[in-house]
Amino acid sequence: MTTYSVYLPSSLAYTRANLAEKSRVISDRFSWGGFFVPLLWLLLNRLWLNALVLFAVEMGLTFGASRLGVPPGVSFGIGLILMLMVGLEGRRWLCAALERRGYRLVTIVQAETDDEALHQSLDACHENETLTYNNPNTRTPQSRGVIGLFPGPDERP
Repeated sequence: MTTYSVYLPSSLAYTRANLAEKSRVISDRFSWGGFFVPLLWLLLNRLWLNALVLFAVEMGLTFGASRLGVPPGVSFGIGLILMLMVGLEGRRWLCAALERRGYRLVTIVQAETDDEALHQSLDACHENETLTYNNPNTRTPQSRGVIGLFPGPDERP
């Protein structure tokens, strides 16, 4: 079974209709598309900054290897590591990008397919009821007391 994260734009209420139409279901598994064609996969998923960084690293590797006389095997190995990194971390980057764009995590489910994960999310939401979801990743501010060895602005030694 695969773990799926279900995201919904924060401007929408978590209702059955909104979840069915506007949600993004992201699986937590290896991305084969991100591995075989990483730059294209990043662009198709609108991960512009990640695509730009990957492109710059690949171009730097290509030009640097040719000018410094680096053996082709080393260049190939570094390219393979970059492909593996996008395949392993690409979906996590996609989740972070969705949160930056204003999506919020609605639920996390375990299912066999994307459709089954969406149906499990729909089952959690009743027909006419609007639910709120408290994100466990958000923290309430703690005491602004001592940071390390330095006292805060309100405290005098």
